[in-house]
Amino acid sequence: MSCPSCASRCAGVCEPCWASFPRSVNTAVPDGLDALRCRYAYDGAVAHLVLAAKATPAHGWLDTIGRSLPEPGFEALTKSCVVTWATGSRAHRRSRGYDPAERLARSYARRHGLPVAELLDRHGGPQAGRTAHERAALRFEARPPRGSEVVLLVDDVVTTGITMSRAAVALREVGVGAVIGVCFARRELNAASAMNSIRESGVFPGGAV
Repeated sequence: MSCPSCASRCAGVCEPCWASFPRSVNTAVPDGLDALRCRYAYDGAVAHLVLAAKATPAHGWLDTIGRSLPEPGFEALTKSCVVTWATGSRAHRRSRGYDPAERLARSYARRHGLPVAELLDRHGGPQAGRTAHERAALRFEARPPRGSEVVLLVDDVVTTGITMSRAAVALREVGVGAVIGVCFARRELNAASAMNSIRESGVFPGGAV
């Protein structure tokens, strides 16, 4: 077994790789979310780890990522809270035989002693490699959580933020009071790139992607 980031022979992600992982500095909050908590920037060794986790689930890299997700936060734990996930595309779930976001969400819920529920149905294909306008076709339908004021919405990577936004909007439409995004890594878009994504999508004219 080797480190998925640098291929060194070790039992997991090696310490030098953990130390080199760049922290996320993107503070933009996608529309519909009250907050987005993210630990790392999706680049270099971090991207290698995420891709390895999705390609080789038997190695347990998803559990490694799950243990590294940001803490729920005081405001989430002091209210009635449930964990859910931004459901992956049907094509990816069928080809992999599982949903990485679901595994992360269930692992996260177990670790923090929180309830977990499947609240979102996805309508739309994979987002990778699509333009912002194509990504904007994505939508979700949500089921209201029973007796929960706060939803922690878990995903592995946030790129433009459209997936999180669409999921959060669907949750709010069924009466959820607060939606907090939790992810392992996000792409560090600069301000110009973010504004271009907004203009191309045509669906979030006043907010962040």
